[in-house]
Amino acid sequence: MRCKLYRYRPDTYLGTNWVSQSGHRLRKYFQVGCTGHNNCGDGIMGTTYISISESGLDYIVSPNPASATVTISVVPAVSGAGNLPDINAVYDVSVHDMYGVLQSRKEYSGDRFAIPVHNLKDGNYLIRIDNGKSVSVKQLIINR
Repeated sequence: MRCKLYRYRPDTYLGTNWVSQSGHRLRKYFQVGCTGHNNCGDGIMGTTYISISESGLDYIVSPNPASATVTISVVPAVSGAGNLPDINAVYDVSVHDMYGVLQSRKEYSGDRFAIPVHNLKDGNYLIRIDNGKSVSVKQLIINR
């Protein structure tokens, strides 16, 4: 039997809200999938994710857990749609321990920057980023 070319059909559209412990909605993630099929059967579903930040500011902390330096990569409020972060933005970045005590604070610009954390003791911390319009807080783990 000779297989014909695949035809594609959308399979899944899924939306979920991620909620912080304080009850604030952080991001919506949408999964979009597509499966090819023909007379030889169905293919494997290809999936992509599109996310929308309701705070207007989101970033990735890596590595996490960290030991010496973490890299902050700012992502656009809507990702997966060809949007780019503002490379001219200035961010007030502060690191707090779990008691809220300020450990470090500095301004950074661009969409990617490194924060030294070698002076922090092992434990859990909060990274707070403020771009003047929105504030976002994420957990950082120091583990050596």
